[in-house]
Amino acid sequence: AILHNLKNTTVYIMGALLALIGTGSFLFHTFATKWAQFTDVIPIGLFQLFFIWSYIQNIMKINIVKSILFTLSFIAISIATGVLPPLLNGSIGYAPALLYMIIIGIYHLMARKESRWLILSAAIIFTFSLAFRSLDMTLCKQLPKGTHFMWHILNGVTLYLLVFAYMKNIRKQIEVKNG
Repeated sequence: AILHNLKNTTVYIMGALLALIGTGSFLFHTFATKWAQFTDVIPIGLFQLFFIWSYIQNIMKINIVKSILFTLSFIAISIATGVLPPLLNGSIGYAPALLYMIIIGIYHLMARKESRWLILSAAIIFTFSLAFRSLDMTLCKQLPKGTHFMWHILNGVTLYLLVFAYMKNIRKQIEVKNG
């Protein structure tokens, strides 16, 4: 029962972070202020860290020291890309998320986890999402509505696939444990 409750709590936290991401994005696009920007980027960063940590601990079953090192490496690479010039309309800052999605996705596929293609599919969709974000300013004159809305739509699909893959594997673990 403790395992089941812990796994459910993790999924609820992911759901709450997704709601905060949507709320933060709405606030930033509505008010476009510094405080609204924080409500946009902080939940995204928290979700990334929480997903990576939860996945490597609960699905990959990596020991605590390697889990800490893996998560710290994500933080270090994220900080390093944060000091780069805003390449690709600022999308370069999301490169670490894509890289770690690919790493986790390759593990997910090779370990034959439930819905083993979902995380790599999410990485592919996120790549298209980044392309729409990167091209938005360049295409503004040709496309008055821009392409930024596709960034948001595809990010929603990406996040859904990541959480769905996580939930399917947690459910499988609980089923196996309960016989």
